[in-house]
Amino acid sequence: MMRDPITDAAQDPSCLLCLTPDRGGSWWSRLRPAMPRDFSEGYRWDALQAAMYSSLPWTNDYHFTFDFTVADDFENGSYWIMYQSNGRISFALDKDARGCRFVFGSYSFNGGVFVYAPFASSLAGRHEVTLAVEGATLRVTVDGTVYEQSGERVESSAYNRVVTTSAPVTLHAVSLTDDSTGTAVWQAAYSDLNDTSNPWPSPVPRNFAEEPEAWRDEETTAPSIGEDDCEFFIRYRLDGYPEGSAISQIFYHNSQNGSINIAFAGDGTGGNYSVIRLTDVGAFMIPLDRIRQLGEHTIRIQRVGLFVTVEFDGEVVATSSAGTKKIAVYSTTAPVSDFDGVIFETYWKSLTSGRTVWSYPSEAERVRLITKTNVRTNRGAFEAADETRPARVDTALDLRGKISDYTLFVEFDAAALENESVNYCKQELAGQGASKGSIPSPLAVNYNKQLNVDTLEYRLEVSVDIAGARHLSEAILPGHLAGRNSVVAVVELMDDKTRLSIYHCGVLLKSEIVDGIPKMDGYACPDSFALMDNRNGLWSNYYGKIHSCLLFDRALSAAEIAALTPKQA
Repeated sequence: MMRDPITDAAQDPSCLLCLTPDRGGSWWSRLRPAMPRDFSEGYRWDALQAAMYSSLPWTNDYHFTFDFTVADDFENGSYWIMYQSNGRISFALDKDARGCRFVFGSYSFNGGVFVYAPFASSLAGRHEVTLAVEGATLRVTVDGTVYEQSGERVESSAYNRVVTTSAPVTLHAVSLTDDSTGTAVWQAAYSDLNDTSNPWPSPVPRNFAEEPEAWRDEETTAPSIGEDDCEFFIRYRLDGYPEGSAISQIFYHNSQNGSINIAFAGDGTGGNYSVIRLTDVGAFMIPLDRIRQLGEHTIRIQRVGLFVTVEFDGEVVATSSAGTKKIAVYSTTAPVSDFDGVIFETYWKSLTSGRTVWSYPSEAERVRLITKTNVRTNRGAFEAADETRPARVDTALDLRGKISDYTLFVEFDAAALENESVNYCKQELAGQGASKGSIPSPLAVNYNKQLNVDTLEYRLEVSVDIAGARHLSEAILPGHLAGRNSVVAVVELMDDKTRLSIYHCGVLLKSEIVDGIPKMDGYACPDSFALMDNRNGLWSNYYGKIHSCLLFDRALSAAEIAALTPKQA
């Protein structure tokens, strides 16, 4: 069997993203391989429950779709594939001496209406099911076979109850649509369908001196703790000290603009910047002789009432009880981790509610939800379902603050820009915000048509935030594109300059060296890398098809790019 160079490339440790339309959108990077969730252990669909309650009026028509596989063997009994007590959905798998069957129901009807599919000797294997409430009819389609029951529509008084699954099945896709308005209400997330609880996404934990991080999500989520009793925890390894008096920022807000700061200068004989502000006692310090210790350690900081404790490696090393009032948890600037070492785990938790409000590594580390907006994949590519509306595939990657070499590969079918009457139009392919837009994008690539004096030109362009300003590197094509193509944009750092290169179908079209290096700040740009991304976009944007997208945090060689390029027939 022939190997796929695209998914093979995903095994490269530098591959941050390998996205293809398989199974509705698959992330192939080896940094977090997909592990289908074991739904036999039970699962709660909290986001679905909330969406039904807030976005689907009880009297509206709706339908669920399920794509799932039933296990080969399981014990006799009744299992819930999806269930809400007295609610919108009741979908069970039964097994007894007669065989196996599906049972469907909805309490959108008086007393509930149910459909009992016939028994079969086995239901092992893959199935597609649609459960629809249409007026006074419950219509269920099981692998193409339609079953119907009628009833009297009513409004439940207690339908906002939990939605659960507890069945020997693998769910590949689940969605809910409001048929009265034609809008998508909810779809199962990647993190719903797959177990992302593995504690580290890479076999080699990142060194935060080589890959410093500004924790922008902590800045926005930690303050939700407010004045609750709370806990901050970090497990890390300190491998060395910086030169001179530079600061090791294990977890540090600029100018200590946050509740928790863990940092020190030089080899630890200089300043201690490990300040805690959880009550009004002022600067409460974590002891310097502990913070500067090399090796693997844990720090646990708790506020219970007005009593604050600091544990280092399980030992209480500092306490404070002199406060007269609590200070709400705050983070007015994103904390930074920039030190010679590794963070294995860190989180903020409300001890009052028991809720973890922020953590790392989370499912957002390298791989998380792939969110599709107005995108279809059933024809073997990512494409707009309705080209009159914005379409986009969001990923979990956020390139802001991540200054690095990059290689971006996109395999696509070109939009027919030559047929459009406008003189300036484009096809945004991949990036974090639009390549032609009102705000500089950290990295983006497009195919476009534009009028140059009195001649229409077709170009491939890469947009990079160089020194805080948009830089567009343009490669002029001999004519408009048609059919399947590939574009590769390479960003290569060179001291105080940057080399930008553009390849089309494996052939180098343009290479230039510009002053400055990528700032990758993009404070106002979107927070996720995406396909077809026209957020903040200018010019008319059109959609073709995208077959695959890869992003590496290094500059690939010409030979590696040639190996990725699909062979032309």
